[in-house]
Amino acid sequence: MAASPILKKATAPKASLGKKLNPLSYLFFTVERSSNKSELENASFLDDKFVYLLAFITIYLLLQVVPVVGFPRDYKYDNLLNPLNFAGFDIDNKGSLIGLGLFPLVVSGGFIQLLTGCNYLNFNFSKKADIYAFSNLQKITTILISLTITSLNVFVFDKNFEVVSLLGKALILTQWSIAQYIIIHIVECMDQGYGFQSGIMTLALSSYASVLVENLLGVTSSNAANGKSEKTGVLFFLFNAITSTDYSWVELFQRFFFRNDLPNFSTQLISLIVGAGIVFWFNFRYELIIKSTKMRNVQQAYPIRLFYNGIVGIWISFAFLTLVDYIVINTLSLVPIELPPFATPILALTYKLIQGAILIFLNLSISQQWTVFTGSVKTAIEQFKEQDIIIHSKRDSQQELTKTAEQASQTSALLLGLVVAIAGIFGFRFQNDIVSGIVAFGSVMTLLEYVIIEMQENGKDSLIFKSLGWA
Repeated sequence: MAASPILKKATAPKASLGKKLNPLSYLFFTVERSSNKSELENASFLDDKFVYLLAFITIYLLLQVVPVVGFPRDYKYDNLLNPLNFAGFDIDNKGSLIGLGLFPLVVSGGFIQLLTGCNYLNFNFSKKADIYAFSNLQKITTILISLTITSLNVFVFDKNFEVVSLLGKALILTQWSIAQYIIIHIVECMDQGYGFQSGIMTLALSSYASVLVENLLGVTSSNAANGKSEKTGVLFFLFNAITSTDYSWVELFQRFFFRNDLPNFSTQLISLIVGAGIVFWFNFRYELIIKSTKMRNVQQAYPIRLFYNGIVGIWISFAFLTLVDYIVINTLSLVPIELPPFATPILALTYKLIQGAILIFLNLSISQQWTVFTGSVKTAIEQFKEQDIIIHSKRDSQQELTKTAEQASQTSALLLGLVVAIAGIFGFRFQNDIVSGIVAFGSVMTLLEYVIIEMQENGKDSLIFKSLGWA
């Protein structure tokens, strides 16, 4: 019998990936959500959170200083054109266990969540098995990204490892993979309530603070490009240079503000200024006038933050583009092509302009999709309906709320995209420091909201707050 042109075959719903990905649960620990009950008598769980927070941050910062066994002693840092090396992701090519830091987590988390939001991956989040499968898929993707990039560095791109034996390379990769495994579970513990959400933002902020202190007050000495031994901290360098006869005033000014081989004061200052700008813009709100359908003449403002999605969009966009930069730049470095002297700066500028345009477009696209994926607008609309609230002078409250949220997310995405794209024209180091400032100060504002909520709920019972006289 011929198929009817009118009757269409019903499309079967996609099968959930929960059961298919169940074997991944044998590879990773599952952290259950905190019960929000303190292990101490007469104490608030807020006290426990502070203890967990300090413990996790300490472990993470220790990974930044513990050296990798078997790492080449005579490592030359100019052998690898590595745009991945910046404070925003704590990536380290100096031989510490931190390896690629938070970078694989940001890439995998953004990638998997975007695929899920676009319905390329199907999970039923009402089922516990699917929630665990979703989490484990991000974890295994993180490990694979970390292992792939570190393997490319060790075996292909980085010439420093040519002197290391095959067994030594395997040992180095194993140490970095184990450290990445630890970082994954630290972040998950903090996300599950053992600390203040979000875990990845907390670690990024703590790392930025430690790097900033080191860049300003570092007492270690390094061989600079001018052949002299200089302090890594710019303020200690300034003090030593002023009291030394080795520097003229012109050279001192140039090295203090503009040295490229070591941290300089200009970059740190601009990073802090951009961070202060982020704090300033975080306080901007779109306001909608809402009213109750049951009470007359009762109106109030409903604020929608300008940075509706925070720094999520720019962080993921920059991570994706940085990965492309890493592959393109290091692959081209293997091609034996000599360009005329005038061609190199032209090509570099063209590449940066194209990169900036792609970054802005990518950030706008991700921010738009993220607003839909999170379901925050949908949740607000449901709350409006439950409480019989409508937007004043608007016929369709749902449409107006959706439009305002999208406008806020797109405006902030364009603003951040322009700032980072312009910073990229001045080089990787400057751009990386600017992104670090954006991520750090954006994390401060996001985490502050969580901390305030916790303080309001549990602060009165906190032993820490009582000892400080705050409760």
